[in-house]
Amino acid sequence: MSRKKVFRIVIILMTLVLLLTACDENEPNEVEGEEPGDKVQETESREEITDMLPIQAYFPFSRGMEYQFAGEGNEYASFIRKIIHVEENYLQLTDNNGGTIVTSIYEMGEKELRKVYSQEEFYSEENLIPEAKKNKGTGVVIIKAPLREGNSWENDGEKREIVAVNQTVELPAGTFHGVLKIKINYRESGATAYEYYAPNLGLIKKEYESEGFEVSSKLQSFALQKE
Repeated sequence: MSRKKVFRIVIILMTLVLLLTACDENEPNEVEGEEPGDKVQETESREEITDMLPIQAYFPFSRGMEYQFAGEGNEYASFIRKIIHVEENYLQLTDNNGGTIVTSIYEMGEKELRKVYSQEEFYSEENLIPEAKKNKGTGVVIIKAPLREGNSWENDGEKREIVAVNQTVELPAGTFHGVLKIKINYRESGATAYEYYAPNLGLIKKEYESEGFEVSSKLQSFALQKE
């Protein structure tokens, strides 16, 4: 074999080595040797995903929505909730338990949801939001950011705490994922309650416990009513 031919073969082999090395450098690191920051994570933890959701996702302002709850432990545990008025960041709804109708108004803020007005035995669907805007007090903080386990806040006579952010809850209305669970401790009575909120739907379940006495309300059906 001539020297010229040998030289040509050496050049070809060197070129192949360089190409293989370049390809190897562009391959992603293997899992065992991966260092933090080597590549962007494709999925985030469940808590991080929940924390990115706005409070509005757990209490949507959908006028005309009607929710039917089946109750256990008390004759008034069953109720029908209707969203009857929505103005900007205010919502008015009614809860009808067969014994009375409670009208409530909520104000949605960037970092918290407040109940700013509530009146029992109000049987009209009159829009009370304009008046509530003028005379609203501090209200009761129902949900507060950040939406993370352990986040807690206090209202008059009660303490609220987020105890779960991604629960799966099975109810007569279906199976709900990514549910936000809030625990309420009432100072005076020592009773405990829980509220469950599903993304893009709102309240789906309530529980109340006091000295062996238990009451629950579970979502049975929901629908957008035609005006």
